[in-house]
This record gives sequence, structure tokens and C-alpha cells, in this order.
Amino acid sequence: MKAGPALPQAVVRLTAWGGWSKAEAEAAAEAGTEIEPLEMGSWMVVTDETIQGSSRATAEAVAGDGPGYEAHVVFKGELSTTPAPGYDRSGFASFRTVPGTTVPSLEYYDAFEIVCRGDGRPYQFNVGCESVVPDDLHQAALPTHEASAAADWAVVRIPFDALIMTWRGFVQVEQLKLDSRRITSLGFTLADGVDGPFELAIRDIRAIRMADADADAGDAAAAGGGVD
Repeated sequence: MKAGPALPQAVVRLTAWGGWSKAEAEAAAEAGTEIEPLEMGSWMVVTDETIQGSSRATAEAVAGDGPGYEAHVVFKGELSTTPAPGYDRSGFASFRTVPGTTVPSLEYYDAFEIVCRGDGRPYQFNVGCESVVPDDLHQAALPTHEASAAADWAVVRIPFDALIMTWRGFVQVEQLKLDSRRITSLGFTLADGVDGPFELAIRDIRAIRMADADADAGDAAAAGGGVD
């Protein structure tokens, strides 16, 4: 039987906050992937200031400084649930890709892997997809715990099938699966209804094939190389 075409690598980075190094680009080309990571300029912060709310947020890239202290982005600010006159709700902050940013096709993958450090607040991971209905999003909970050290990174895996289709925060009655070939945006949102400061550090967003990634991790651990 004739073998099919080789698949791209089991794990691929979708972000590079400090830029995409020549070595990483060469490794990606050798592995047969055309996926280019999204750098800091492809992202933006959006808050309820768009509806005259008073939440504030920033996002800042932090340079790496060795193992455990790799380059990452810190999304932080102050959430306020007090609505402006004429509005019945408020209190959200988002860090998302800039509209029009090209997000690569992820048809050969089945999950996202997010390396992050949180503050115990419940964030949402958002994936936009080509849709006839504006503001449709596929969302999944991104639970965080309060980190005890700067190098205390958590690895959260979100299968594509676990993403729930929503419209402006409301779960849709008719659920459509994520079309991983037509992703238009990625992002994070905090809207937990609690006033106060927040901080989420994001080191990596990756696309993975779960079965292959688990096998690769097992091989690395068996060889004594550990798992990143």
C-alpha cells in the first residue's frame, strides 16, 4: 500500500512573543510546516471601554531569561463591573488577535495547548471562525491557579471538540464544530463578574495532535530529556 503524505510535526507553536528566531524558522521548514507564529504585533487588548465601561488592561511582552523564564506576554489590569449609564452590564477584558490577522489552517491538529501562569481567576480561551453570524466564538474555560513562583507554568490542553459555540457570551442552542481550516482569531477573556486586579501570563499557544504529542512526550521522558 502506498504511504500517504507525511503530516507536519505533532506540536507546533502558534506564538512567538519575542520574535521568531532563525533556528526556529529553519526547524519548522525542515519539519514541513508552513505555520508562522503570531508575534506581539498581531495582538491587541479590548475592554468594556468600548461600551463606556471602566475596566482597564494592558499586554506587555517580557523577554526570556533562561529555562522556566522563557519569553512570554503579561495580560493584566483591573476589572470593573459597574456599567455606564444606559448599559445593563459591564466588566470584561480581552487579549486577542488583531482583526484581519492571518491565523494558519490547523486541519492536521485536534487540540490547543496553552502554557500559562494565572492568578486563580477563570479566564476563557476564544477561537473565532468564519461564520455567517458576527460575534460567534468557540470558547473553553481556561482555569488558572495562583502561581507560587515565576517559573510555575501550567500546561492546559483544550481539544477542539471541547470548544463551545457562543454568541456574545451566550451559549448557542445549535452547536457547530470548530472548522480548524478557517480560524480567524485567537484570544483570552476575563468576565467573571468580580471587581479587582487580574494578571495572566501566557508563554505559548500551541496546536497539537494529542495522540502524537503524548507519544513524543513519553519518548522524551523515557530518554531522560523531560517534557517542556
